[in-house]
Amino acid sequence: MSEPTAPDSKRPHRWGHALLTATVVILLGSAALRWGWNTVAVDLFQAPAITFKHALAFEAAIAALVAVPFLIARGSEPRRSHRRRLVAAGKRS
Repeated sequence: MSEPTAPDSKRPHRWGHALLTATVVILLGSAALRWGWNTVAVDLFQAPAITFKHALAFEAAIAALVAVPFLIARGSEPRRSHRRRLVAAGKRS
């Protein structure tokens, strides 16, 4: 049986864990992209091989292209958590 933890040990924002997870996902994604490109595109289409930095740059470019519409849409309407606080405070019906 596991021991109960103290209530103050719960941290709502675990930025270190999120940063580590994002770093691992990005690095593994770039390595997989590089491997996939160099095994498929080079052999089948005689395309030039890429290095890790090319795969990382391509992954960053795709992430930026995907993130831009979400960031634009997010800025056009108020956040839900803000609306919930206003409703709970009775300032907005």
